Amino acid sequence: MKILHTSDWHLGAKLEGVSRLNEQEKTLDEIVRIADEELVDIVIIAGDVFNSKTPSSETEDLFFKALSKLSDNSNRLIFVLSGNHDDPLRLSASRPLAQKYNIVFATGLDPISISQTNFNAKTRIIDSGFGFIKVKHGDEYAVISYLPFIAPNSLMELAKTEDYNEGVKLLSTKASEAFNDDSFNIFVSHLFLKGGAVNQNGETLGTANEVSVQNLPNNAHYIALGHLHSAQKIGNNCYYSGSITELRTKDARPQVSVITGDKTGVLDIKSIKLKNAVRVREIVADNVALAYKLVSEEDKNDYIYLTIKHFDALKSTFVRELRRDFPNIVSLKLVTDRDQEIESEFVDFKKMGLKELFVEFCKYQTGSEPSEELVDLFMKCGGEDYDSFETDD
Repeated sequence: MKILHTSDWHLGAKLEGVSRLNEQEKTLDEIVRIADEELVDIVIIAGDVFNSKTPSSETEDLFFKALSKLSDNSNRLIFVLSGNHDDPLRLSASRPLAQKYNIVFATGLDPISISQTNFNAKTRIIDSGFGFIKVKHGDEYAVISYLPFIAPNSLMELAKTEDYNEGVKLLSTKASEAFNDDSFNIFVSHLFLKGGAVNQNGETLGTANEVSVQNLPNNAHYIALGHLHSAQKIGNNCYYSGSITELRTKDARPQVSVITGDKTGVLDIKSIKLKNAVRVREIVADNVALAYKLVSEEDKNDYIYLTIKHFDALKSTFVRELRRDFPNIVSLKLVTDRDQEIESEFVDFKKMGLKELFVEFCKYQTGSEPSEELVDLFMKCGGEDYDSFETDD
């Protein structure tokens, strides 16, 4: 049996206000091609389908079109777990209709009704219970036990414990009781695993809600996780597939995993990079000339976070020309020696008048103080009356 493991689609995510839907549509089509070429039987999406709990209609439309293509005319089982960015109620609203197309939404731990299942599908559900489904493909079986994202307090209340790690262990252990010797046993969840890297630099998060590997089912052949955006293996059998879109400058290159397994366990794991995912780069240059050179060396489709260090004020025409020539620059930061000195000082802007605030704003934007003529002009545009107003901010 072949499983495609993916997660953290974050459909609808923007980068500094720039829509990614066109890129995400191409990436999802690429995942469909991979599933077809690899003859995948089950697709597991381990949480964070959407970037927002209230996705736009265009975003939801993209999601359901992708599921329709992935389902291969209902012959391929699609298993969708809810993550912390997803609204469980919204995600599962179409569950009765989705099951006819062999799509399963796992948003809670109660047994999933299989009454609407398409029993003519090549890969189909044959049983379900607390936190698990059993799947049949030909003469092969797979048991998928799961723990969707549940807010820590709610999870501990459900598990009747005051310790989050213990709660994860209790619930996942109960769900994995369905594992048996005649099946390929898979556990799916959306959580932070202790020791997991949050980016390609290997930085770890260190949160109070990290879960130890020892608290996940040790009798699972493969543990498919979502939440961390960099693909990685932790322990003997815990895998993050990573996100399908680079959402930050330090995110690792997006990919999906294809796992082959049977009742004896994992037989093969293949990582496949997603070519349509656009890179997010960070560039730091000492001057405009070097910035032009470095940005021009990157792919024109890459999103660029650019920082320019300089000693004198940049002419506004330079900035306009840079943005005109490189529309893929999503963020431009100008840093001066003065900025670096000010960064270490605390400035109480609440005690400043409008004139002082305008001067500080100009210094931050251009690196130098505005001329007296510019300040006078600004104040003549109604600024004199500003200081008579009181605000709560």
